[in-house]
Amino acid sequence: AGGESKLPSLTQEPVPWGIVVRSPNVLWLSTILICAAFASYSYMTWFPSYVEEGLGRSKETAGWLTSFVMGGGAAGSMIGGWAVDRLLSRSGGNKRVRCWLGTTVMGCSALLVQGALLFDDAEMRAALMALAFFCSMFQIAAWWGVITDVSGKHVAVMFGLMNGLGTFGAMGAQLLFGMLSDSLAKRGYVGKAQWDPSFDVLSVVLLIGAIAWGLVRPERSVVEPRAVPS
Repeated sequence: AGGESKLPSLTQEPVPWGIVVRSPNVLWLSTILICAAFASYSYMTWFPSYVEEGLGRSKETAGWLTSFVMGGGAAGSMIGGWAVDRLLSRSGGNKRVRCWLGTTVMGCSALLVQGALLFDDAEMRAALMALAFFCSMFQIAAWWGVITDVSGKHVAVMFGLMNGLGTFGAMGAQLLFGMLSDSLAKRGYVGKAQWDPSFDVLSVVLLIGAIAWGLVRPERSVVEPRAVPS
């Protein structure tokens, strides 16, 4: 008779929440995703109304231009993963390159949104907004990579935690665009004057995300205590 086979343990070590809640990386990585979600839902839910009511174009044109902007975000998400891998390989595995990339592309996204508002032409605005969405989605793969590095055995829980916090950004975009545009309409503003201030706020949110990327420390675990210097 052979020996008994030992089944692998299915138990999971408890999450060290005391360490997690005190980790600056949790704060900054959550902030990044909140900002990215704010941007995504701004485009997905409000850009059609913006083109129709703010820029005075037809519903059909609004649909085409919104699809173009959405395509920019999709392309950024796909190409970003490839680019992050290439940069990481060329840097010799320096994990800080993800943070540098995140700061750069989210900063560029904020500038592109502001640049779009300088043009009266709806197509030009949509083109620059598509580039802005491309940049804000480009950094998502870098975010996933950092989460994996800092979360150790608890990557699933940490991903769920910080990804879940991103819903506050999504909700914030819904509330802000609706409330601000309605408020300005009641004060007599119409067209671009009614809608552009919401995109000014979007630029600020993206800039906050860029700053948060600069504060992330990818070498510091969020689930293990920091070593005390001897």
